[in-house]
Amino acid sequence: MLVFSSTLQKARLSYLEALLQSLIEVECPSIAVVGDGDGRFLVELLKSEQDFKIDYIDCSPGMLRVAQKRAAHDSRVIWRCEKFERGSQKSYDAIVCHFVLDGFGCEHRMSFVGAISASLNPNGILLVSDFDSRAHRKAAALVVCMQWFFHAFAGVPFVEFSKPDEILIEHEMTKIGENEWWKGAIFSQIWKM
Repeated sequence: MLVFSSTLQKARLSYLEALLQSLIEVECPSIAVVGDGDGRFLVELLKSEQDFKIDYIDCSPGMLRVAQKRAAHDSRVIWRCEKFERGSQKSYDAIVCHFVLDGFGCEHRMSFVGAISASLNPNGILLVSDFDSRAHRKAAALVVCMQWFFHAFAGVPFVEFSKPDEILIEHEMTKIGENEWWKGAIFSQIWKM
């Protein structure tokens, strides 16, 4: 985990400024932050003085508590302990999913992306950061180490994962940017509906 720590945060924050710029004209934008775990991205998002409505969604009560502590109970955040794809579907101007999709098998991933697509407003923004185990051999080994960690501590299944481009394009999203670290083993993307 420590091997990736600063790189994971770089990936999370890679398109934060672009997200903020895209929402500047939207009155009281709604954002879903899904599976952010300990709230590192959320804390940075909340540094903006924009008047957001944020649904922070994680299926782990423990992670929600950690994020709540980190975010100092900001009134712009509604805390939801549920699975995004099974929760009450709302419409959002932006959805943020950092290091979430790699925990799903193919069928569950399709269902999750379908829920994202159904929940994004027209011209909505999606931020995705994750691992690409197919980038190269060392990437595969590093991703297996990460998956072992999350499997041992959170019960996340072992799945082979690569960039979600095909699935997102099938849901009529357009990629508008991508950054990579560790020769593509870690990536961050910004998509538009």
